[in-house]
Amino acid sequence: MKSKLKNILFVIILLLVLLLLLSIFYGVFKIIKNSNRERNDSVDSNFTYTLIKQINKDYKNTNYLISPYSVEVALSMLREGASTTTLEELNKIVPERDIEDIRINKRINVANALFIKDTYKNSISLNYKNKMKREYNSEVLIDKYETPKVINDWVNKETNGMIDKVVDDVSPDFVMGLANAVALDVEWKYQFDCSRTHKETFTANGKKIDAVMMRNSLKSYASYFDTDYETGVILPYHYYDKKTGEIDYSKDSELEFIGILPKTDIDSYIDKLDKNVIKEIYDNKKTSGDDLTINLKLPRFSYSFDYSKFKDGLKEMGLNSMFSASADFSNIISSEQVSVGEAVHKTFIELNEKGTKAAAVTYFSLEKSSIELEKREVDITFDRPFIYMIKYKDEIVFFGVVYQPEEWTNKTVTCTE
Repeated sequence: MKSKLKNILFVIILLLVLLLLLSIFYGVFKIIKNSNRERNDSVDSNFTYTLIKQINKDYKNTNYLISPYSVEVALSMLREGASTTTLEELNKIVPERDIEDIRINKRINVANALFIKDTYKNSISLNYKNKMKREYNSEVLIDKYETPKVINDWVNKETNGMIDKVVDDVSPDFVMGLANAVALDVEWKYQFDCSRTHKETFTANGKKIDAVMMRNSLKSYASYFDTDYETGVILPYHYYDKKTGEIDYSKDSELEFIGILPKTDIDSYIDKLDKNVIKEIYDNKKTSGDDLTINLKLPRFSYSFDYSKFKDGLKEMGLNSMFSASADFSNIISSEQVSVGEAVHKTFIELNEKGTKAAAVTYFSLEKSSIELEKREVDITFDRPFIYMIKYKDEIVFFGVVYQPEEWTNKTVTCTE
């Protein structure tokens, strides 16, 4: 009988222990889940979000537009020719990965180019040029580059005229430049009726303006989301055949517009923006249909943007070596010490009832760099006996000691004829 009671007690204790362990595991899981939803401030390793946070820090309360894709491609092109510390920094900021090919004939254009000064055409590594052609489908344009015409003409052509130039002049120390250009011209799957576009108040930075507001009542081809942190809409563009560029109405496009209205201020929201935030948006989206109509109001907008603080922003993100005299691009050119001179990122967007046009260009120039000497000031006063020498090559031709220099008198002249 006692043995039976012991067994029962053992089973009860074992069950209690198991329940306790389960409750602990559940609590830990809940904490982890909640911490993810709270979107902590841990550093996100994804370059895209790091760049977004940087530009938001540089440009507050103003329109701006960047193409993380374009910047990442251009930096990857630089990395292919980098070594030592320069390569380490680039790998840390822009980890190697397979970058998606987003090209769609006539609708999304992606182009890369190398601009090589003719006097260096045989100095640039053949392996590097071949890799750029093979893996980046890059053009190689050789010119005197006394003016930026060739560079700007290429940018104008590859962005369909949306960005007409990227640089104003070319440095005398120019060795090579590289660029990535992206141009997009796509239509909404369900377009806005322009007859419904009207004037409506738009408030920003405490000021009210009359905005051109587009309207749409979406019973299909759209989704909305509403979480604790944001509300907004996801609008698809048409699916375009990659080869022909023509619309294929039978397929759903992976190209979408996401409009987000944060429930906090913009800066706080962007500080916590990462890939988990985007995943949560998609996890919570609700798609329009027979039982759901999304009545959308979206302002029309169009502007150009020049990321004038691009170089400073990259430095602040940790890319310092490539801009300094210690830059190592020996896998591009070994006969000259070069560093990144110009770093340019320009964009354009036009969003209206029909669809969206947008363009971006990222440009880096490699220029001859000189050793940066630390500037100092030294005061030396010969106010006591001293030695002097006059040398010719390794020979000391004269050697002397001065104990008593010439004295100043009222007849002393400071100039001789």
